Amino acid sequence: MKKSISVVCAVILMMTFTACGKGDVKTEINKRYQNLESYTASVRVTVTGNKGAETYQISQSWRAPEQYRAEVVSPERLRGTVSVINGKAMWFRSADAPAMQMERGMAESQTDYLFLPDFLAEYYGQEPLPELEVNEEGLVMLSAARRGSSQYRFNQTLWIDAKSKLPAKLVTWDADGNEILRVEYEDFVPNAKLEDTVFLP
Repeated sequence: MKKSISVVCAVILMMTFTACGKGDVKTEINKRYQNLESYTASVRVTVTGNKGAETYQISQSWRAPEQYRAEVVSPERLRGTVSVINGKAMWFRSADAPAMQMERGMAESQTDYLFLPDFLAEYYGQEPLPELEVNEEGLVMLSAARRGSSQYRFNQTLWIDAKSKLPAKLVTWDADGNEILRVEYEDFVPNAKLEDTVFLP
């Protein structure tokens, strides 16, 4: 009888610790990403279309509320290509050409996919927030609701490492469930100190 009671107590304790652990992870993730002010990251971006997949290495910088910078590191033919969004202004510069100013409307479709804060704004705008799920690889999954207009709807899911609390990958699917974009984070620095010059053309 005592052995049975001990086993039951052990199971209850394990359940308690597991529940606390999950709650701690959720609290820590929410605290970090709801209060994110800036970040820098080296990302591997895979774009999948009708002609197959192509991968790019990109350096990202972001600062709240609306400052974005993306610079292509590879492939070599695109190395040095830079796009910058600074509030209502947007610039684009290829490796061998001067910066060209563009309309802000053209930037919005780009930021919906590539930059983490756009996903986070959508995710934390959901009520109630979806339950966090942890897979066998120790990654916590955050899924946003369907996004975009009726013609261009898409889904996004972010995976965060449960131990480091750093993002692992952000995947975008089209309305038919086909993966169209994968952003894999290789070096992510939250709340990085960024100079104003980073967001100039």
